[in-house]
Amino acid sequence: HNVKFLEMAISNRNGENEFIEFAAATLGCLKLSHSEPDALANPSRNPTQTSKVLCSTLDSLLEESMIKVPHFIKVDVEGAEWEAVQGMSRIIQLHTPMLLIEFNSIPSMTHICAYLRQVGYLFHRIDDGYPVLIKEEFVPTEEALRYGVNLLFMHPTKSSKEGNEESA
Repeated sequence: HNVKFLEMAISNRNGENEFIEFAAATLGCLKLSHSEPDALANPSRNPTQTSKVLCSTLDSLLEESMIKVPHFIKVDVEGAEWEAVQGMSRIIQLHTPMLLIEFNSIPSMTHICAYLRQVGYLFHRIDDGYPVLIKEEFVPTEEALRYGVNLLFMHPTKSSKEGNEESA
C-alpha cells in the first residue's frame, strides 16, 4: 500500500493544535503560534470554527514506523509550509525525497528555499506539466504568490540515481 491515512496534521512539533475551518468546506489551516495563518489574510475565506487536532512531524512518524521512507512529498498546507518542512528535516537530509510544495507566503518560501538550497536541492518550476530547472537565484515575489506557487525540489544525487535506474 502506497497511501496511508492518518487523522492528524503535519507540523514542526508533536501534540495538539487549533485547526481553523473556513466557509469553503475544503479549506482549513493550523493556527500558527508565530503569526496569523496566511489563509486568514484573505477576508473572503471567512473562518467559521476551530477544533483541536493532533499534530506530528513526519520525522516522528518515520521513527515510530507509522510511515515508510517517503520518496515524494506533496505539501499544500495553507501557509504552514515552513513548519511542515521543519518537521521533516531528518527525512530531507537522510533520504532526499522529491518535494512538491505549494507556497502561500513569502516568508515560508524564503525560509524553505534557503534551507533546501543549503542541503543541496535544485529548484524547478512546473511548466505545461513538466519540471523546468530554475538556474538563476530564485527570489520570491508577491506577484508570484497571487494564486499560489508550486515548486518542485529535487536533490541531484536522488534524481541521478533515479535516472540511472530508468535507463538500465
